[in-house]
Amino acid sequence: MNTNDIMAVRKVCETGSIGKAAAQLYMTPQALSVVIKRVENELGVSLFKRASGGMILNDYGKAFLEKSEDLIADLREMEEMFHLELENRHGVLKVGFSQGIIVMMGIDYILSFTKKYPNFRMEIIEGPDKKIEDLVRTGAVDIGIMAAPTISSDFDSKPWCHFRCCAMMSIESEECKKIGEREVISISDLREHPIVLENKDFSIYREFNRICRENYDFEPEIFFETVEIDNALAIASKGYATAIVPVPVAENSKYHDLHTAELEEDLFWDWIFVKKKGSSVKEIEHAFIDHLTRKSKEMGWI
Repeated sequence: MNTNDIMAVRKVCETGSIGKAAAQLYMTPQALSVVIKRVENELGVSLFKRASGGMILNDYGKAFLEKSEDLIADLREMEEMFHLELENRHGVLKVGFSQGIIVMMGIDYILSFTKKYPNFRMEIIEGPDKKIEDLVRTGAVDIGIMAAPTISSDFDSKPWCHFRCCAMMSIESEECKKIGEREVISISDLREHPIVLENKDFSIYREFNRICRENYDFEPEIFFETVEIDNALAIASKGYATAIVPVPVAENSKYHDLHTAELEEDLFWDWIFVKKKGSSVKEIEHAFIDHLTRKSKEMGWI
């Protein structure tokens, strides 16, 4: 089974029509029908239900579409790799990561990118969201990988992962007793709670405070601001304050004496790729974005 045949059948899957797919592929419908039959014969199964409304994927067709997606992604990655090699490109890829993302992605996976592109050296800087914003704005890094939303229009950004935030509090605390151990609460329920969360250089701090003021007209009682999210969980575990953290942090917490309640408001820890406004995205940067996106798909984050 050759790559062109796979791509042709995928086009029929996407359009639901031999005629539409053939037009986009600059083929005749008859020639495309031959390709479909050839692929089906090689697989030993039919992929479509032929109907008056078009080509409808059966269960085998759905599986073909899903499995071939990874294959096509591998082929594109290989093409990009050899394209870079053929052009004999060398250089440095400078990347800024907001704190917390590297821990979740795994530093080994991030650095494994250099094995695919040995002509490139990678420089990584980690810091609060505000620091990464400044590095991108000044051109100190080629690309920023940070939490949204940014507070500046100086950037071009691409969405990546989407995580809700939650409140975590000691199961022995008065705060936990007040909310009755509900699994979903409102930020307004935290009006009387001491709060611990990342500091002003992080987007979660800015958004949490904005929602308190604009939606519920109160100033949150910030007990402690930190640059290390584990500090927030440790303080919450001792019953001093309620921690505001992303859901993945709560799910991987080592503290088992904490009650977790998801927040019903739109408070998110969204990861985005950020470039300086108007700057072009280099091929090596595209390749790195694809590398990280693949891992996030494997983890079920997107």
